[in-house]
Amino acid sequence: MINKIKSKRNEFWLIEELERRNGIVYGNAVKLSKMKGDAYYFTQKLPIIKIRNIENVEKPSTNELLFFDYVRRMKEVPNIKLIVNDFGVDKYFNEN
Repeated sequence: MINKIKSKRNEFWLIEELERRNGIVYGNAVKLSKMKGDAYYFTQKLPIIKIRNIENVEKPSTNELLFFDYVRRMKEVPNIKLIVNDFGVDKYFNEN
């Protein structure tokens, strides 16, 4: 099951949780929060986030799930306007 997680630092992740161990979520993930121009990467079987740093967990949208699967297949996806707009993940850009 894939969840959208918001951290206390206002970062958004799509995480396919594999396990929780020592207060940390391990799994496959795509970080949605990006600076403009940063690529998206698929991370596998790694520690993703400390449980105490999770602010919110919710079900991702259909487009977000499709984006997760797309990045999983591609491994790295450049931050191209056409792609991020098509999947609706441009709203997670960080202007700072």
